[in-house]
Amino acid sequence: MPKLTHFEIPADQVDRAVKFYTKVFDWDIQKDEASSEEYWLVTPKEDEPEVTAGIVSRLYPEDATVNTRSEERRVGKECRS
Repeated sequence: MPKLTHFEIPADQVDRAVKFYTKVFDWDIQKDEASSEEYWLVTPKEDEPEVTAGIVSRLYPEDATVNTRSEERRVGKECRS
């Protein structure tokens, strides 16, 4: 079964989005100082699944949330992720 591994949320006002998601979901969100764009990393809590996330400044009006998932495929006796 596919498993969500990463998602990115584009925001028009990143600071406002960071405050909102921190308050609503109690996420730990830190600015990625190494990034050349305004990008904020969401760190999962210890008791949450292995999902990472980011909040990024929206570049275009049609930008939407990006979801990344892993897929497990069975090929013969071998299993690849």
